[in-house]
Amino acid sequence: PDEQLSCWYNITVKGPSGDATRETAPQSESNDRSVSDEEWEEMFELLLQFKTKNGHCHVHVPHSHIEQGRALGNWVATQQIEKRRGTLEQSRADRLEQAGFLWNGTKASSDKKWDAMFALLLQFKTEKGHCDVRRNHTEQGRAL
Repeated sequence: PDEQLSCWYNITVKGPSGDATRETAPQSESNDRSVSDEEWEEMFELLLQFKTKNGHCHVHVPHSHIEQGRALGNWVATQQIEKRRGTLEQSRADRLEQAGFLWNGTKASSDKKWDAMFALLLQFKTEKGHCDVRRNHTEQGRAL
């Protein structure tokens, strides 16, 4: 549980550069089209396998759900961010939607979740004096 909070904080708040941001995309996916077409297809196939096994496409993100040794959780988070930014190809968005892909609800619900986690982080900082959250730490029953 605390691993989820630590991952949420590191990916969502700190980002790869260490700067606070709400729009940080996981860095595991390449923007190089020559590589990403094949990579995207491979990851999409893993998503379909995940759906077959679990009955849904709700892969937990951003804390890197691993499927067959691949970071499917990061890939899913990247698709969600690209869709929100308007940079996801429509054909890919259509295929994901046909598969039953979840776009993380409405932006309002996504913002509420982010705000709730950020409030927990602020509470942690007030109590501890820092934001260096251990992997196994929880606040109010939620993995920070």
